[in-house]
Amino acid sequence: GSSIGPQFKNCMCDPNTISLLGKSISSYSGAGSCGDYIIASQSKKPVLHIWQWSKPQVLMQCHIQEILVSICTDPSGCYIFG
Repeated sequence: GSSIGPQFKNCMCDPNTISLLGKSISSYSGAGSCGDYIIASQSKKPVLHIWQWSKPQVLMQCHIQEILVSICTDPSGCYIFG
């Protein structure tokens, strides 16, 4: 899993399945960037979890059709691609 995972509850994700989401932030901005939310595809379930930086519990859980092996966001931070 990723090193950021243990900080957030129920995060079981692979390194390519975590991204930042929010105002003008994308996965292209680099590790030092700070989005409004963290989004991760779970490695064992077809689920996306979304967290806020300030809270360790899952803010939103989105059920999807299949397990994703990678995700990223667009430069505007409004769309998620998997």
